[in-house]
Amino acid sequence: MRQNTRRSKLNLLTNVNSTYAENSPEGRKTLSDQFFGFLTRSLFRGLQNMCTPQQRERGKEIDSKTADAIAEAIGDRAKEMLYIDGLATAPAEQGRGYGGAVLDSVTKEADAQKRMTWLISSNILNTGFYNSHGFATVGTFVVGDKNPEWKEPPIIVSIASSILSIISHHAS
Repeated sequence: MRQNTRRSKLNLLTNVNSTYAENSPEGRKTLSDQFFGFLTRSLFRGLQNMCTPQQRERGKEIDSKTADAIAEAIGDRAKEMLYIDGLATAPAEQGRGYGGAVLDSVTKEADAQKRMTWLISSNILNTGFYNSHGFATVGTFVVGDKNPEWKEPPIIVSIASSILSIISHHAS
């Protein structure tokens, strides 16, 4: 497992190109972080211009519901917590423990820093995986529930926080 730590970001890779997690604590951003953020925002703005008005409206709904759910479930503590910005494993590599190893490494680092960890998951099927690595759902919201043109089942989005970190922080 390779680990690249910087002041504002922790990236973990295992079995290169199969599992990746990005952790983004609050803090001073490096020049490369600022450039990547600018590039990402520019890309998303460009993609938004190609979206239909309905797609832009759904994006606003998701952003608003996400912000409200985070404020309710985590509140100001989010600034002191490690946020798992993304965790992905290549489909061919899933079920081999790579994602769990990366997730455990992030929570171990959080515990060493005496910080809690949190994440957002839009796949309800991942709940058991996160629970088995010490996370519990602390908030949920639904996307697509009030859109008459939505043809798929509503998406349940969960906010989860590390149980072990929460217990160790409340005990100290």
